[in-house]
Amino acid sequence: MSAEKINLAIALFTFAAACAAWWSAIAAKRQGDAAWEQVKLQRPRPVLVVEGDWNLETDADGQSGFVIRNVGSSPAFDIDISEIEGPLVPSERYSERLITERIFVIGEGCEVRAAQHRCTPGNQFDRDAAFTFLKVAGLSFAPTDDAGTPLRNTLKFSLTYSTLDGRRFTTRCTILFHLGLVAFAKIAPDASWLGANNPDKI
Repeated sequence: MSAEKINLAIALFTFAAACAAWWSAIAAKRQGDAAWEQVKLQRPRPVLVVEGDWNLETDADGQSGFVIRNVGSSPAFDIDISEIEGPLVPSERYSERLITERIFVIGEGCEVRAAQHRCTPGNQFDRDAAFTFLKVAGLSFAPTDDAGTPLRNTLKFSLTYSTLDGRRFTTRCTILFHLGLVAFAKIAPDASWLGANNPDKI
């Protein structure tokens, strides 16, 4: 075998070995990342759920508002519900906003009824803020389209909170309005109550 062929064979073997080593390194990194994700998932963490169902046809009973429950395995800190803007109120020509006071901590297995305020021209505070806000929103939504098809009316907000070790989670939520014979609204997560981790906040 000539020297040129021997050198070519060595070069090909070296290249193949380098490719195999590179591929092994990539596979090892992926396995390491997957293992780390599993470790992170197994760490104790809070899981917050928002409870709230409103019959928009009846008066508030003094217990309206969002109930936030921690169903996870550790406390949740610095809980924040984003501002919720309602639809334009045709008769008043403004959109109400619902503001939720920041909550500092919700212990494992505990719940808190959020303190909320309606922001409207000339009216900053309201005893039954959440109920009244949702009732006004429900009255402002159209129940059906021009063809008589029931509309899926929604309002969006997000729930954000921190864990004991500094991770921050966000759950995007929707208030669903059902404007049939019995009009009511309920809250549901867009994906899961587990929320999405915000790595830039860690």
